[in-house]
Amino acid sequence: MSLSFQWNAGMIYLQPLTAFLALFIVGTTGRVPHDLAALVRKAKIEHGITDWCRGDFGLSHVSAYAISTTHTSADRGQYFILGIDSAPIVLAAFTHGSQLRCDTPAAASARGAAIAASPIIHGYIAPRWDTTVICGWVTATRALCWQYSPSDRQFIIVGEWIT
Repeated sequence: MSLSFQWNAGMIYLQPLTAFLALFIVGTTGRVPHDLAALVRKAKIEHGITDWCRGDFGLSHVSAYAISTTHTSADRGQYFILGIDSAPIVLAAFTHGSQLRCDTPAAASARGAAIAASPIIHGYIAPRWDTTVICGWVTATRALCWQYSPSDRQFIIVGEWIT
């Protein structure tokens, strides 16, 4: 059985998994909100933002974001969190283009159940707190998910899958 990808309106579809059509919705790539632009300037991030999504990380900050930035090569970059500390928090580097998503714990758990039921996708997503789950592809075939742990005061990997 082969795995093919089809891009359509910012979504990636896997076929033949008809029960699991929308594996990964890419984060927002439209206009950057003013508060995010201010956070990017404050963090002195000079590379372009390719994706972003707003997150609830269990803190009093109303303007916390997950972002991806590209380096000189358009398919390599890093995932960051902005708005929690004065410095950006690096989640991971990516090597084959960014695809970023922020989900509620319930939505991430549902996607994790679909991954677990898949015969060709291997992995899990297991949220542990009531904070936003952030997922991003780190290579062409591997994605990671992170969640902010209020007790540990850091981002913890709560999911991973390979295709």
